[in-house]
Amino acid sequence: MSASVHVEGGAAWQHALQQYDKGTVAKRLIALQDCYGININLCLLFDYLDTQGFVFNDQCFSHLAEAINASEQQLARHRAARRTAKETQPTRYQALLSEELELEKQQHGIIIDYLNQTTNAVKYRVCEANVKPPHALTDYLTWKSVPDEQITALRAQIESIQQQ
Repeated sequence: MSASVHVEGGAAWQHALQQYDKGTVAKRLIALQDCYGININLCLLFDYLDTQGFVFNDQCFSHLAEAINASEQQLARHRAARRTAKETQPTRYQALLSEELELEKQQHGIIIDYLNQTTNAVKYRVCEANVKPPHALTDYLTWKSVPDEQITALRAQIESIQQQ
């Protein structure tokens, strides 16, 4: 059964914040961002959507990347400024860190709006035994050419957190 995706943004954002702050998830995601260009917002959202039983068609990742391109460029510039300030301007660094979280939240909203308004993202309710379980996070990381062992390690870490 397919239908348009409807994602409640507040619940997805809270899930993202909770997952990011647990264990070494943040450190692992930042390393993947730096090495493979993954989008942490998308990873955390796809993890949330996996828990909700959604899977996506193959075009979803490229369409989402296009939809957030301007936001991603803005965040990249902001991160560069924050990293520079970290060594020389600790007070400015803290302000930039707070601003970056706000930019991340804005990007999250763009992603949620896109998913809720587009026909390129399709949900499939996993309700039959022959339907593959949702792995949007794994599929996204594979699409970004993250090595299997890195994907497995991240998924194992997230799954252990979810079981706590």
